[in-house]
Amino acid sequence: MNVTYTDRVQDWPEAFALAQKATERLAEILKEDVDEVSGEWDTAEGERGPELSLRVRDADGEAENQIRLNELREKPRTSIFLYGLWGDLLHHRSKKILQQILANAENS
Repeated sequence: MNVTYTDRVQDWPEAFALAQKATERLAEILKEDVDEVSGEWDTAEGERGPELSLRVRDADGEAENQIRLNELREKPRTSIFLYGLWGDLLHHRSKKILQQILANAENS
């Protein structure tokens, strides 16, 4: 999995460490799909202060969401965040497959 970290993330030591740990967890979640997904960590300004943003993409689409550092410190919350992004990517993949099936059915 190719994951990049913007300079803003790398210059924020705690955020960078938490993002790296979350990236390791994401690789565990993705399992055999790990090489098909890339990602980018960045900072974002949320309603309650600074957050980290993770954008993940594969050949079928992309998903992005933000998480606050205090949430990223909690392993269960981190897992929920990462599974949500993975679910969004799988939704894009399923939608693309369904469109292909319907197009093939129309051409038959």
